[in-house]
Amino acid sequence: MGEVNSYRAIRALWVTMRILGMDPPEKYRVLYQVYSICLNTTITFYYPLSMFINMFLLDKKKEVVSNLTLTISMVVCGMKTFNNYLKRKELWKMREYLVELDSYLKFEADKEYLQYIVKVSLRYFILYASMYGLVIASCELPMVFSTESRLLYPAWFPWDWRNSTRIYVAIHTYQFVGISIQIYQNLLNDTLPGILMWLLKGHLHILKSRIQRIGYDKNLSTKKNYNELVACIKSHKICFEFRNLCESFTSRILVFQFLSTEFTLCMTAIYIFFVGDNLVEVAYLCCYFMSMVFEITLSCYCGNEMAEETFHFTTGLYQCNWVDQSLKFRKVLIIFMLQSQKPWTIFAGGVISITLATWMAVLKSAYSLFAVLNQVA
Repeated sequence: MGEVNSYRAIRALWVTMRILGMDPPEKYRVLYQVYSICLNTTITFYYPLSMFINMFLLDKKKEVVSNLTLTISMVVCGMKTFNNYLKRKELWKMREYLVELDSYLKFEADKEYLQYIVKVSLRYFILYASMYGLVIASCELPMVFSTESRLLYPAWFPWDWRNSTRIYVAIHTYQFVGISIQIYQNLLNDTLPGILMWLLKGHLHILKSRIQRIGYDKNLSTKKNYNELVACIKSHKICFEFRNLCESFTSRILVFQFLSTEFTLCMTAIYIFFVGDNLVEVAYLCCYFMSMVFEITLSCYCGNEMAEETFHFTTGLYQCNWVDQSLKFRKVLIIFMLQSQKPWTIFAGGVISITLATWMAVLKSAYSLFAVLNQVA
């Protein structure tokens, strides 16, 4: 089997970061910074701002609900993009840790398992790209079937686009390019934390397998077995540092993500069931609703899988041949077991666990809010 490395799983994400102006290259650095400033000023900042301003100029309930549903998610998208930019050093450090953990792979079984982990992570990325691409493809449908001139999304612009075809085409082009970039940003924001946790789960599983093999090779002395245990403990510390960086990267921003997802799902459902009267627009918002559910699904699922892997980690330590090892080996193994008993759960804001239980709680809260607003209305 050829060389297997974890970077394959996040290569597309790093390319995405560079396209979005968050990863400056060594060459043409100044030119790239100009590109980054222009892109993020016109799209990341002004796009949600134009929709936020327009919300105060609307007088129809239908338009307010539609605008609010999209504006909140775009504001949070900008916050997540800004967080990724600020956390670039942590991302590069995690990449270095992955390279170091890859270097410890010796057995074909471990390489095959890592290859499986990488393939699954790439499938996650393709699935999200397909889902978000469907949102881009369907966002034009309400405008195509509209009987009057309308913008892609209700937003404020300081030009009279209703009476000028040229201005209307320019603004429509800006909005279509802008929403495509916003969704592309969300593709990075929503897949990166989950894939990093998925890779950590894979390396923890491989590390457990390494420890389980210790002592069964009769050609190795007790000293070499002890050295292998120490090496595994060092790898475990790297995994723990990786986990801490992953929590630092996701902690604050996922709190806003959970809250905004809950509110956006509720408002989108209200629009679909009670406000929307255009079937094409309702169909688009159904795609949008599913994409909002997807936004938190990968992080919660992979966070849950990582916690489950660490929960069974200590049990796996018992399966090495510790009986025939030296007293020093057994003492170190006992200390290692005591230190590894607590499962690694990543928390958003230090309070909300990033697990499937939280995913279900967000959906239940969104439904509860929907039911309350439905009764009030």
